[in-house]
Amino acid sequence: MKILSNKFYTCFLIFFLSFGNSIALAETKIKAESTASATEQISAPKKVVIDFQNALLDAMKQGESLSFQARSKQLEAAILKSHDVIKSLRTIVGSKQWKGFTEEQRAKLSKVFTKFIVSTYAANFNEFANESFVFVSEHTTKKGNVIIRSIFEIPESKRKKVTFDYALKKSADNWKIYNIAADGVSDLATRRSEYRRILAKEDGFNSLIAIISKKIDNYAK
Repeated sequence: MKILSNKFYTCFLIFFLSFGNSIALAETKIKAESTASATEQISAPKKVVIDFQNALLDAMKQGESLSFQARSKQLEAAILKSHDVIKSLRTIVGSKQWKGFTEEQRAKLSKVFTKFIVSTYAANFNEFANESFVFVSEHTTKKGNVIIRSIFEIPESKRKKVTFDYALKKSADNWKIYNIAADGVSDLATRRSEYRRILAKEDGFNSLIAIISKKIDNYAK
Protein backbone atom coordinates (compact mmCIF):
# COMPACT_ATOMS: atom_id res chain seq x y z
CA MET A 1 0.00 0.00 0.00
CA LYS A 2 1.38 3.43 -0.97
CA ILE A 3 0.04 5.25 2.08
CA LEU A 4 3.42 5.19 3.82
CA SER A 5 5.34 7.06 1.10
CA ASN A 6 7.00 10.36 2.02
CA LYS A 7 5.11 12.06 -0.77
CA PHE A 8 1.83 10.99 0.74
CA TYR A 9 2.75 12.36 4.17
CA THR A 10 4.07 15.70 2.95
CA CYS A 11 1.58 16.47 0.19
CA PHE A 12 -1.61 14.81 1.19
CA LEU A 13 -1.56 13.41 4.70
CA ILE A 14 -4.84 12.28 4.39
CA PHE A 15 -7.66 14.62 3.30
CA PHE A 16 -5.76 13.45 3.22
CA LEU A 17 -12.06 12.07 2.55
CA SER A 18 -20.91 6.55 2.70
CA PHE A 19 -21.63 3.59 0.94
CA GLY A 20 -24.55 1.39 2.06
CA ASN A 21 -22.39 -1.70 2.31
CA SER A 22 -19.42 -0.04 4.02
CA ILE A 23 -21.10 -0.15 7.43
CA ALA A 24 -21.26 -3.93 7.05
CA LEU A 25 -17.48 -4.35 7.48
CA ALA A 26 -17.98 -6.20 10.76
CA GLU A 27 -14.40 -7.43 10.95
CA THR A 28 -12.90 -3.95 11.13
CA LYS A 29 -12.17 -2.28 14.43
CA ILE A 30 -14.01 0.83 13.37
CA LYS A 31 -17.20 -1.24 13.16
CA ALA A 32 -16.46 -2.94 16.45
CA GLU A 33 -15.97 0.45 18.08
CA SER A 34 -19.24 1.83 16.72
CA THR A 35 -21.30 -1.13 17.91
CA ALA A 36 -19.45 -2.12 21.10
CA SER A 37 -22.27 -0.91 23.30
CA ALA A 38 -25.95 -0.91 22.47
CA THR A 39 -26.41 2.09 24.71
CA GLU A 40 -23.62 4.16 23.19
CA GLN A 41 -24.83 7.18 21.27
CA ILE A 42 -22.68 7.98 18.24
CA SER A 43 -22.52 11.70 17.53
CA ALA A 44 -23.22 13.02 14.04
CA PRO A 45 -19.60 14.20 13.47
CA LYS A 46 -18.22 10.85 14.60
CA LYS A 47 -20.57 8.99 12.26
CA VAL A 48 -19.39 11.10 9.32
CA VAL A 49 -15.79 10.12 10.03
CA ILE A 50 -16.62 6.44 10.62
CA ASP A 51 -18.61 6.19 7.39
CA PHE A 52 -15.79 7.82 5.43
CA GLN A 53 -13.16 5.55 6.96
CA ASN A 54 -15.26 2.50 6.20
CA ALA A 55 -15.53 3.64 2.57
CA LEU A 56 -11.73 3.82 2.43
CA LEU A 57 -11.37 0.35 3.92
CA ASP A 58 -13.96 -0.99 1.52
CA ALA A 59 -12.02 0.36 -1.48
CA MET A 60 -8.76 -1.00 -0.07
CA LYS A 61 -10.23 -4.47 0.38
CA GLN A 62 -11.28 -4.60 -3.25
CA GLY A 63 -7.66 -3.97 -4.21
CA GLU A 64 -6.69 -4.86 -7.76
CA SER A 65 -10.27 -5.84 -8.61
CA LEU A 66 -10.88 -2.10 -8.97
CA SER A 67 -9.09 0.01 -11.57
CA PHE A 68 -7.88 3.48 -10.58
CA GLN A 69 -10.86 4.99 -12.39
CA ALA A 70 -13.35 2.64 -10.70
CA ARG A 71 -11.85 3.25 -7.27
CA SER A 72 -11.95 7.01 -7.91
CA LYS A 73 -15.63 6.86 -8.85
CA GLN A 74 -16.41 4.81 -5.75
CA LEU A 75 -14.53 7.12 -3.40
CA GLU A 76 -15.89 10.29 -4.97
CA ALA A 77 -19.33 9.64 -3.52
CA ALA A 78 -17.89 9.20 -0.03
CA ILE A 79 -15.76 12.31 -0.31
CA LEU A 80 -18.56 14.52 -1.60
CA LYS A 81 -20.76 13.31 1.25
CA SER A 82 -18.19 13.81 4.01
CA HIS A 83 -15.95 16.71 2.91
CA ASP A 84 -16.66 20.44 2.66
CA VAL A 85 -14.50 21.20 -0.37
CA ILE A 86 -15.58 24.84 -0.64
CA LYS A 87 -14.69 25.64 2.97
CA SER A 88 -11.33 23.93 2.53
CA LEU A 89 -10.58 25.95 -0.61
CA ARG A 90 -11.65 29.25 0.96
CA THR A 91 -9.33 28.55 3.88
CA ILE A 92 -6.44 27.56 1.61
CA VAL A 93 -6.55 30.47 -0.85
CA GLY A 94 -7.97 33.03 1.62
CA SER A 95 -11.41 34.64 1.70
CA LYS A 96 -10.25 37.76 -0.14
CA GLN A 97 -8.75 35.76 -2.99
CA TRP A 98 -11.79 33.47 -3.15
CA LYS A 99 -14.18 36.42 -3.38
CA GLY A 100 -11.98 37.89 -6.10
CA PHE A 101 -12.46 34.86 -8.33
CA THR A 102 -15.23 34.93 -10.89
CA GLU A 103 -18.08 32.46 -10.47
CA GLU A 104 -16.60 30.45 -13.35
CA GLN A 105 -13.17 30.36 -11.68
CA ARG A 106 -14.61 29.21 -8.36
CA ALA A 107 -16.51 26.42 -10.11
CA LYS A 108 -13.44 25.36 -12.10
CA LEU A 109 -11.12 25.32 -9.09
CA SER A 110 -13.67 23.45 -6.96
CA LYS A 111 -14.06 20.79 -9.66
CA VAL A 112 -10.34 20.20 -10.18
CA PHE A 113 -9.58 20.33 -6.45
CA THR A 114 -12.27 17.74 -5.72
CA LYS A 115 -10.85 15.51 -8.46
CA PHE A 116 -7.39 15.93 -6.93
CA ILE A 117 -8.62 14.85 -3.49
CA VAL A 118 -10.37 11.83 -5.00
CA SER A 119 -7.30 10.88 -7.06
CA THR A 120 -5.02 11.15 -4.04
CA TYR A 121 -7.16 8.79 -2.00
CA ALA A 122 -7.63 6.41 -4.93
CA ALA A 123 -3.87 6.20 -5.52
CA ASN A 124 -2.87 5.73 -1.88
CA PHE A 125 -5.67 3.61 -0.42
CA ASN A 126 -5.42 0.96 -3.12
CA GLU A 127 -4.78 -2.32 -1.30
CA PHE A 128 -5.54 -3.96 2.03
CA ALA A 129 -3.09 -5.48 4.52
CA ASN A 130 -5.18 -5.80 7.70
CA GLU A 131 -5.27 -2.07 8.39
CA SER A 132 -7.96 -0.64 10.66
CA PHE A 133 -9.17 2.65 12.13
CA VAL A 134 -9.60 2.94 15.90
CA PHE A 135 -11.52 5.83 17.44
CA VAL A 136 -9.61 7.73 20.15
CA SER A 137 -11.46 10.88 21.14
CA GLU A 138 -13.90 13.63 20.24
CA HIS A 139 -13.97 17.20 21.47
CA THR A 140 -15.67 20.47 20.60
CA THR A 141 -13.61 23.61 19.97
CA LYS A 142 -14.43 27.09 21.24
CA LYS A 143 -15.87 27.93 17.82
CA GLY A 144 -18.23 24.97 18.00
CA ASN A 145 -16.36 22.80 15.52
CA VAL A 146 -15.53 19.18 16.36
CA ILE A 147 -12.22 17.32 16.26
CA ILE A 148 -12.34 13.53 15.87
CA ARG A 149 -9.08 11.70 16.57
CA SER A 150 -8.49 8.22 15.15
CA ILE A 151 -5.54 5.87 14.93
CA PHE A 152 -4.90 4.16 11.61
CA GLU A 153 -3.24 0.88 12.56
CA ILE A 154 -0.90 -0.69 9.99
CA PRO A 155 0.19 -4.03 11.48
CA GLU A 156 2.18 -5.24 8.48
CA SER A 157 4.37 -2.15 8.14
CA LYS A 158 7.39 -0.71 9.94
CA ARG A 159 5.26 2.34 10.68
CA LYS A 160 2.64 0.72 12.88
CA LYS A 161 0.19 3.59 13.14
CA VAL A 162 -0.78 7.08 12.00
CA THR A 163 -2.82 9.52 14.07
CA PHE A 164 -5.52 11.35 12.13
CA ASP A 165 -7.32 14.43 13.49
CA TYR A 166 -10.46 15.25 11.51
CA ALA A 167 -11.79 18.80 11.86
CA LEU A 168 -15.53 19.08 11.15
CA LYS A 169 -17.91 22.02 10.90
CA LYS A 170 -21.71 21.93 10.82
CA SER A 171 -23.03 22.73 7.35
CA ALA A 172 -26.61 23.33 6.30
CA ASP A 173 -27.41 19.62 6.02
CA ASN A 174 -24.75 17.79 8.05
CA TRP A 175 -21.32 17.88 9.62
CA LYS A 176 -18.52 17.99 7.05
CA ILE A 177 -14.75 17.44 7.22
CA TYR A 178 -12.81 20.55 6.21
CA ASN A 179 -9.31 19.65 7.40
CA ILE A 180 -7.34 16.55 8.32
CA ALA A 181 -4.03 16.45 10.15
CA ALA A 182 -1.87 13.32 9.94
CA ASP A 183 0.54 12.95 12.85
CA GLY A 184 0.05 16.63 13.61
CA VAL A 185 0.65 17.93 10.08
CA SER A 186 -2.32 19.92 8.78
CA ASP A 187 -3.38 19.42 5.18
CA LEU A 188 -4.76 22.96 4.91
CA ALA A 189 -1.56 24.50 6.24
CA THR A 190 0.51 22.54 3.74
CA ARG A 191 -1.63 23.56 0.78
CA ARG A 192 -2.12 27.17 1.93
CA SER A 193 1.56 27.95 1.51
CA GLU A 194 1.83 26.23 -1.88
CA TYR A 195 -1.38 27.54 -3.46
CA ARG A 196 -1.04 31.14 -2.31
CA ARG A 197 2.53 31.28 -3.63
CA ILE A 198 1.33 30.10 -7.04
CA LEU A 199 -1.66 32.46 -7.10
CA ALA A 200 0.60 35.43 -6.33
CA LYS A 201 2.39 34.95 -9.65
CA GLU A 202 1.31 36.33 -13.02
CA ASP A 203 -1.54 34.22 -14.41
CA GLY A 204 -1.50 32.44 -11.07
CA PHE A 205 -5.00 30.99 -11.35
CA ASN A 206 -4.34 29.15 -14.61
CA SER A 207 -0.96 28.03 -13.30
CA LEU A 208 -2.59 26.56 -10.19
CA ILE A 209 -5.16 24.69 -12.29
CA ALA A 210 -2.38 23.32 -14.50
CA ILE A 211 -0.27 22.17 -11.54
CA ILE A 212 -3.17 20.43 -9.80
CA SER A 213 -4.24 18.81 -13.08
CA LYS A 214 -0.72 17.48 -13.63
CA LYS A 215 -0.73 15.89 -10.18
CA ILE A 216 -4.05 14.23 -10.98
CA ASP A 217 -2.58 12.81 -14.20
CA ASN A 218 0.43 11.48 -12.32
CA TYR A 219 -1.80 9.67 -9.82
CA ALA A 220 -3.75 8.07 -12.67
CA LYS A 221 -0.62 6.56 -14.29
